[in-house]
Amino acid sequence: MRTTRAVNRHFQGMLLVEEGKKEEAKAQFRKALAEGQQVGRSHEMLGLLLLDEKDHEAAVEHLTAALAAGRTEGNIHLALGMALRELGRFEELEELARDLLANEADSSQGQDLL
Repeated sequence: MRTTRAVNRHFQGMLLVEEGKKEEAKAQFRKALAEGQQVGRSHEMLGLLLLDEKDHEAAVEHLTAALAAGRTEGNIHLALGMALRELGRFEELEELARDLLANEADSSQGQDLL
């Protein structure tokens, strides 16, 4: 039951994003995280929303957590790099780019970060 509820919260959040209701969406993603499910996806969406709002510190926190949870699809690395750049955390940005370049499949994103 708990898993189903968390999945529903995550997808409700996605629908709210589509409707432009970002604050409500963030609340749903946070509830999904609190229930311990959809962790990677909810961190990713929160990170992207926070990046859009220029809350770069919180965006880095959530995007890093999404990567740690195994999320690698899409432009999550690029979003993390953008947040790190805005914060002036260039050493971490360079490390992220090097890691991406070491992985041939993601080399184009690594080049974009440099």
